[in-house]
Amino acid sequence: MSQALFLSVWPFVSGLLGIFLGALLNFYLQYRRDRRLNRETIVAEIATFARECSAAILELYGARSSAGSDIEKWKARAKLESVYGTGLALNTKIFREFRQRRTRAAFHKLLSRFENLREAVDTTDALAANRFELGLRWLHAQARDAISFAASGSGLELIDRKRLVFVGLRRVTPFDKQQLTFDDETLPWLFEIKFAGDELPGEAIQTITRRIGEQLGGKLCGDHDCAPHLVLTNNSPSFDIEVHACCEKFVEQTRDRLGLQNKGQLYMRSA
Repeated sequence: MSQALFLSVWPFVSGLLGIFLGALLNFYLQYRRDRRLNRETIVAEIATFARECSAAILELYGARSSAGSDIEKWKARAKLESVYGTGLALNTKIFREFRQRRTRAAFHKLLSRFENLREAVDTTDALAANRFELGLRWLHAQARDAISFAASGSGLELIDRKRLVFVGLRRVTPFDKQQLTFDDETLPWLFEIKFAGDELPGEAIQTITRRIGEQLGGKLCGDHDCAPHLVLTNNSPSFDIEVHACCEKFVEQTRDRLGLQNKGQLYMRSA
């Protein structure tokens, strides 16, 4: 009788048990997702806080160095207090979300360096510019560590690892390379050479850069005031040279100065 009762209620019990376990698993997975999202958000907040620290200290240093009014100095000090308060609140979040001691210690050191540099700027009469810049680099170095440890603790990769990228069933173009690279171009009016292909010794790079610079003579585009950008691909024993410039007219002018015969690549640089 009891066995028959058990068999009759078992489907109902197993259904409830399945619902309970499913809900429990869903709660756990959602908790993990929310926790990771919170940690990733904190990484961005640490980066923002570091820049706000620099901006606030720069403002105070400027007010003191330029013999500004007392009102300007007190405004700068008030801003520093506000930024420091933001840091204390962020420190609480970090202790709540991160269990790794490295992450907690790194941000604590960032707060400490911010406070020490602030005190040095505010209490030292005419702090030398080179020491102030050294102090900012000291602060930024700790900010990088805090961001790095927090990113690692949240599973967030801040480095795009090298890998093959599919661009389609066609040849890779210079425009594809420009879109996929993290290396940005220089200011539009500055001449630049980049090297690709087989690696060259440093002396050879310097010699090639100097000779090409002499050939071009620092000429800028007469219409857009932009300099050319060259990409030299070393396919020993020869080079493939791509000329990137603001317009087709200036590409051809640059190629003529370099004595290049084959038609080059036109890449519209930002002006």
